[in-house]
Amino acid sequence: MLNRRNGFRIGLLIVLILFGVYLFTSGRQHQMFVDNMAVEIDGKAYAPEQATVRAFFDANEAMELASGDRDVTQVVGQGHTVRIEVLNESGDVVKTLDGDFKWISGKKGMFSIPAFLGGAPSAMIDSPARNSVRLKKHVVSAMTMLLRGPQLRARFCYSR
Repeated sequence: MLNRRNGFRIGLLIVLILFGVYLFTSGRQHQMFVDNMAVEIDGKAYAPEQATVRAFFDANEAMELASGDRDVTQVVGQGHTVRIEVLNESGDVVKTLDGDFKWISGKKGMFSIPAFLGGAPSAMIDSPARNSVRLKKHVVSAMTMLLRGPQLRARFCYSR
């Protein structure tokens, strides 16, 4: 029977669960690659700036990337601010662009500076490191099946 006391307990449990979900999503730390290489998104190519680029994520330390460089940073939470400064040869700021972006999913772990500067709908792209790890796992499991397949079949047949 649902009396006042049990109703209060159920309500408190729901509030605690929602608070836990909020803390999990807002405080989660992500490893994000920052890429300054040419990229193609939805059929449109974005070329990197030929000068050095300085990037600030969530007002943390600056990262300096030349054309074709990739670096990694840690970000916390779902929403982030970014500031990109394009530098000339003497180190003076030529162009500055500020913006916000959201961490979409665990799969998209790379921020593309050329896409951000070029006005792409989303500067977050799939991380090639994750794709290569997934490919390596498939290759290793396929090789394991090829090499150990006859042994496994023989053990299965004789163990009956």
